[in-house]
Formats: sequence, structure tokens, C-alpha cells
Amino acid sequence: MFGKKKNTENVAVNKPNNEPKKGWTLKLGKCEKFIEMPSRRNWIWFAAWTIFYIGWVIWLGNYWFLLGELLIIDIYITKFVRWAFWKPKNPENCSKVKRKTLEWVDALIFAVIAASFIRIFFFEAFTIPTSSMEKTLQVGDYLFVSKTAYGPRVPMTPISFPFVHHTLPFTESTPSYVTWIQNEYRRMTGWGDIKRDDMVVFNYPTGDTVVLQIPAQDYYDIIRITQFRMADFDLQYSTMMNRKIVVGNVSQKTNDYYVNLAYSLFNPMTNAAHTNAFINEASAKLRENETKLAKENPAIPDMDKYYRLARQIVRDMYDLTVRPVDKRENYIKRCVAIAGDTLEVRDGEVFVNGKPQKEIPTKQFNYRLTINTASIPEKTLRQNEINSSGELREVQENVVCAVYYKEYCGKRFYW
Repeated sequence: MFGKKKNTENVAVNKPNNEPKKGWTLKLGKCEKFIEMPSRRNWIWFAAWTIFYIGWVIWLGNYWFLLGELLIIDIYITKFVRWAFWKPKNPENCSKVKRKTLEWVDALIFAVIAASFIRIFFFEAFTIPTSSMEKTLQVGDYLFVSKTAYGPRVPMTPISFPFVHHTLPFTESTPSYVTWIQNEYRRMTGWGDIKRDDMVVFNYPTGDTVVLQIPAQDYYDIIRITQFRMADFDLQYSTMMNRKIVVGNVSQKTNDYYVNLAYSLFNPMTNAAHTNAFINEASAKLRENETKLAKENPAIPDMDKYYRLARQIVRDMYDLTVRPVDKRENYIKRCVAIAGDTLEVRDGEVFVNGKPQKEIPTKQFNYRLTINTASIPEKTLRQNEINSSGELREVQENVVCAVYYKEYCGKRFYW
């Protein structure tokens, strides 16, 4: 009367999706490219990057860079070029190790590009190179500097190794840049202008020649200091020998003279490069250069002769290089005056536009003290609150440069 109920099973059947893909066909001559309609996610990323990029081009002020918008269009819309060529087309066919490696490569490339962009246009990390800002900033301190405060500078030497200033890592003098492209100095719009007493970071302003063994000192200052030290050495040597030492007269000078002169010019205590071999070579070069000067016998003042000898010995003994403006050493200083101000120094005090500079508690003064002993007693240093390790340094024999801070200014001491 009742028939058997048939067993039925639900079986999922995958039917091929024959729906045509949405998009359009672009023809360029004989070439034909089907462009698939971008997803909603791609449209959002495209709009975000377009707004950001156009805003950056307006800030940069070079509208030729608007052509870069074609790159954004191709990445998210047309996809003619496979820009991320390191990514596999079919990740499921790659081994796990290869897939993970390529993921790290992709993340690393993005990080380098993003960090370089931020470093160039927004802020950068610096280290304090010299002691001129002590009591506020110490040598070796790290600080982040905002580049938008006064407006970032457009890169003058744009092709360079990322994250380094002028020298490749693990090398002593290999440049981290190439000068195939050199742009003129131009600064983008910033939040404001430099004001008096602002602390600012800038590239060393004088000259493009750098002595690699003394990068923080001006090349021309090194020559001038060497010139005056040579003249002073001859003056002292004349007093000791009870006869006048004439520059260019090699016959009245012995090997000991040139060795002592080399030690005076290249004190081993001031630079690790001044080794015994360095000084021996310098003494030979000093004799050789002065012999050449004697043969030429130019009719110029003695100080000009000293300058020639100083310039030549600096070139002979040190390694020199030439750097673009944006690859010179970074300095940090306090801005004392701005364009149009009148600047004076009266009795060690700075006056701007006839008024004393704003009181700065960490202001420091340098004093040159002539001493008649080998060293200053430690007790005397403690009484006058001078740190012998960091605030006292020998400038030349029997002349000491002592650093006093404002609160100790005016004290005198004797020993």
C-alpha cells in the first residue's frame, strides 16, 4: 500500500562560472590588453595614494612629478607592469621557505622606501659631533630633528645609499653617494622661520674639501693653524739656538729640527692617525717641501712661505675628499642672530642689536691659561670646579684651554 521511501543525498555540484569578467579592452596598435575592473579595495587604496601623492607634489613645488601618478594608476588600475616582480605569480606553487623569504623581501623593500621618505622630508636622527653644546647636549647624544619646522631641503645629491650620511658602512672613506645628479639648493615650505636662540642642525658651511682624518674641522682652518704653528716653532727654535731661523733656509736646519717640528704639528695625543711612522714620514716631507721652496725662492713674505709649506704638508700627510653641500658634516648650534641683526661681542658677552643676549644658564666660556708647570694640580681643579677629564685640554706646550660655565665665570686661581 505504501511504497518504500527512496534515500536521497544532497550532492554539491561545482558548476563552472561562465560569467564574463567585468572590465574593458585597451588596444595600442596591434597590442591588446584586457583590464579587469578593480575591486573596491583597490579603488580605496588608489584614491588614498593619489590624494597623498598630489599633496606631496604641491608641497615639493615640482609639477613634473605629477607624471608619477601614472605609476599609481598602473599599480591599482591598469596593471600593465608587474612592479612587484619579486612576488611570485602563484604563491601556492612555492615552497614554504621561498614564500616566507619573499614575504620578508617585500616587507624590507617597503620599509626602506618608507623610512627613506620620512628621513628626507619629515625627521631624521642625528648624533652630536662636538662639545660646543655641552651642558645642553653631550657628545654622542642621539636626537630626532624635525625637518618640517623650517621646511625640508630638496635632496641635492639624490642617488645615495639609504640611512647613511656620506660614507658607506664598514668603510673608512668610501662615498655612499654618486654625483651623477646634482640639484640646486632649494627648501620646501615649513611651519615657520628660524628664531634667535633656536637650536638648529645644518651642514658645515665653509668649503667642500674635507680632511678624512679630521672631518669635524675645516680644511682651511687646519692649514692656517699649521701655518702659525710652523712660524711659532721657528720663533721658539730661534730663541733656543740664539740665532734667527729663516724659512726656506734648509742648510741651518738638522734632522732633529724636522722631527721636532713634525711632533709639534702632528701631536700623537690629538689624533690616532699620528703614529710614529706618520711623524717620521712627515719630517721627511717637511724637509723635502722646504728644499723645493728654497730652490724656487719666491719673492713673497715669510708668512706666505709658511702658508705654502703648511698647505703642502697637509695635502701630503692627510687624505682629502670633496663632498657636496648636503653630504658635509652635520653640526648643531644655537642661532645667536638672524639676517639683518647687528652682532657684537663685548668683554665676552654677546650683544644683538645693542642688547645683551638672552640669559642661557648653560652658556660656557673658554679661557687660555699660560702655565709654568707640567700640569695643573688636581686640588686646584676641584677648588675651581673644573672637570680635568672633559673641560681641560692642552692647546700647545704650556698653554691650556680651560672651559668655564657661566656660574663659575670671574673666578681666578693661582698655584
